[in-house]
Amino acid sequence: PELFTASAEWRHYIAAEPHGLRAATSRFLFSSFSLDIYLRRAAKRVTVPTLLALAEHDRIIDNRRTAAFVTGFPGPTEVTTYPGAHHTLEFEPPGHPWLADVLGWLERQTGR
Repeated sequence: PELFTASAEWRHYIAAEPHGLRAATSRFLFSSFSLDIYLRRAAKRVTVPTLLALAEHDRIIDNRRTAAFVTGFPGPTEVTTYPGAHHTLEFEPPGHPWLADVLGWLERQTGR
């Protein structure tokens, strides 16, 4: 849970969630590996606008490598990193700008 958020309330939620993923089968890991291969091949075909929202203190993904991957798409990309945030932006305190930023990005894409 501490990898996902700095919030004690949300860490407790994650720890107590009965449907949370706590173990992975070999099939799951193989599927994950296969998806990685597919994504490397498919990246050159991503032409739709793409928004990548990153958390500054993400201990689960490599922000630098993820941003480099996404900015390699041939379509338009936008990358935003939120200072002080942790992996799951949904668990950031109320009023955090990430959700308004996503909505603003969607409005810009749709011309609304």
